[in-house]
Amino acid sequence: MDKPTWPAEVIEHIPDVLSCFTEDGICLSVSPSVTKVLGYKPEEMTGSGFLDLFCPEDKDRVLQLLNEGGGVCTCLVSNSGGEMIPLEISVSVISPPVGGGSRLAAARDISERYRKDQMLNQALEITKIGVWEWDIISDKVTLSDSVFRMFGCGSTVEIFSHDDLLLGIHAEDREALTKAIAEALDGGELNEIFRTADGRQYLHFRATVTRDADGEPVRISGTVQDVTDRKKVEMELQETVERYTSLKKYNYDAVFSLTLQGDIIHANKVAERMTGYQASEMSGQPFVKFIGEDTLPPIFEGQVNENLIEQIVHRDGSVTEVLSTFAPIIINGEQVGLYVIAKDISEQKKLLVAKEAAERTNRAKSQFLAMMSHEIRTPMNGVIGMTELLLNSPGLENSQIEYVQMIRKSGELLLSIINDILDFSRLESGKTPLLLSSFSIKECVEETIQLLATQTREKGIAIVFERDSDAPDYISGDVGKLKQVLVNLIGNAVKFTFQGSVSVSVKRVPGDGSKQKIQFTVRDTGIGIPEQQREHLFEPFYRLEHYINRNSEGSGLGLAICKQLVELMGGEIWLDEGKPEGGSTFHFTVKADEVISHLPESAAAEAQAAASLHRRQLHVLVAEDNEINQKVIKKMLEKQGHSVEVVDNGFAVLEAVKKHAYDMIFMDVLMPGMDGLEASRSLNRTYPKEKRPVIIAVTANALPDDRDKAIQAGMDDYLSKPLKSQAISDMINKHFKL
Repeated sequence: MDKPTWPAEVIEHIPDVLSCFTEDGICLSVSPSVTKVLGYKPEEMTGSGFLDLFCPEDKDRVLQLLNEGGGVCTCLVSNSGGEMIPLEISVSVISPPVGGGSRLAAARDISERYRKDQMLNQALEITKIGVWEWDIISDKVTLSDSVFRMFGCGSTVEIFSHDDLLLGIHAEDREALTKAIAEALDGGELNEIFRTADGRQYLHFRATVTRDADGEPVRISGTVQDVTDRKKVEMELQETVERYTSLKKYNYDAVFSLTLQGDIIHANKVAERMTGYQASEMSGQPFVKFIGEDTLPPIFEGQVNENLIEQIVHRDGSVTEVLSTFAPIIINGEQVGLYVIAKDISEQKKLLVAKEAAERTNRAKSQFLAMMSHEIRTPMNGVIGMTELLLNSPGLENSQIEYVQMIRKSGELLLSIINDILDFSRLESGKTPLLLSSFSIKECVEETIQLLATQTREKGIAIVFERDSDAPDYISGDVGKLKQVLVNLIGNAVKFTFQGSVSVSVKRVPGDGSKQKIQFTVRDTGIGIPEQQREHLFEPFYRLEHYINRNSEGSGLGLAICKQLVELMGGEIWLDEGKPEGGSTFHFTVKADEVISHLPESAAAEAQAAASLHRRQLHVLVAEDNEINQKVIKKMLEKQGHSVEVVDNGFAVLEAVKKHAYDMIFMDVLMPGMDGLEASRSLNRTYPKEKRPVIIAVTANALPDDRDKAIQAGMDDYLSKPLKSQAISDMINKHFKL
């Protein structure tokens, strides 16, 4: 093949590299400009060495163009210094291909353009922008590499149809994109955001329409930008705004936003109701107008300020009392305004007033009960005490003994009613703690039955006690409260049974937790309880005697007290459903810890030990202002063999103790001048405990706090009136071994 020749005047002035190739890629000749562009001499490029300077993928592309007989491509070629130079290669056939022919290749250095393209592509990548075009006539869509990547299709530029473009958009947005394109073709511009098919990205389409001479659209082209991050920020901002708006709109408190000058910017619905103005009416108004002040209170900037205002004034002049909070509005680290949150406390104020009124009522009730207790128990002490002394006096006739016993029985009944009222008040106030100790269930029930032995003998009925073999013997619980419930239930059974018997049974029942659940049952063969009366049995002050013509006395509080005591011990109480003529059966449960080993000192052993000790006479001081009670207590003590002196106030107690050594003082709590509590405090300040007399509080008050007050004043023990000889003897034996 003849080597082509180039006119010298042409070759010298062409900056591009001209070369002649066979279709197999063999370089036949190269123009001298190759030295300027790549740094090689023309003779070094002939043969197959020229294409070896191309990148492997670019070499394949050039060979394809040479083989196909023409085309254009951009390639990277290594110069003599090893630097990759971007060249635009244009291939064309310069002789008929019959039997083969030469290819003319023109290579132009496009370094500057390539650099700018790279900068543009980098900018597009940074801004996440690509380009797209839709040739309407051919229905071909061209996308840039970056747009393909946005669609998740890699980086290969391909041609799509209009329908293919829609497939890359989320199904819910395709109709909107079609509509937007149609509107652009009708004369508008495309400027919308759509989601990709997988819904993970948001793409902002912008485009303009190119029209022909007749005004018909032939092309629509523009940019596509990935705005996913911006969209997320906008959505988060929108969510924040909606949260803030909802917080204000649905807040139960009035919310005002203010400028730093104290003018209202906005207010929520609660603020509108509280002021009587619409938010639009309040906007721009000074906030002080709505608080009834001339100026805003001093506010510490940048901090939350509380309770600076106490009221919001309605447009009709009415006032709402509020608790207020001033909080700063801070944007970009700078305070630009204030939030005022005002809580309507009118209802709370009403509740507080009601609470204080209830507390005053409770205090008045407690004071009334204390007064009634004192005023009734004081004379009752004289009545019951004197009847006891009288019954122990020799020479009384039978009729006189009967009269005195009737007086004593009436007095004890009155005292029982007083005790019921005080017990109910104590339970209702929640001031009755459980006093836990270990005790025998069998002994507890038998002692209770023994207390009622006189009544059962008089009526000729029997009381039977049965303990299930599975029931524990010893438990830890409040034996006093358990006895109180048993006394009431068994006492009622005895009261309303006129023939037959009363039975008491104890068994273990399934329970929850670690504590044992013990069930007590009291059954009688008495008159029974009518169906219509049962639902009221455990109500306070309800008496069954209303139905049975008042054949018995009582306060009507017994079963109500039992219910509260049982619930205090973790159990429940109920009446068996049965026929009225079949008697009554009450059940109640308590929760208690079982005691495995218990070694109590028997009462008989104590009594025997006490009897064997040498009895000695005590020197006792009685401090009591009531003359009758002075005589009652003095006589009871003297009959027990003790020497007694009597004073009537606290000052006299202090003087008497200075002059004489007393073993014990029975100290009335309420006395004129100096009461028993203050006298006890003075004795404790003056004498060590081991060198002062044992002080026993004696009071006609029997409310929950009375014992605590006495102990706190330094007294050693507590007795409530009316006093009985046995109670006094037990107290002395408790503190002295006689």
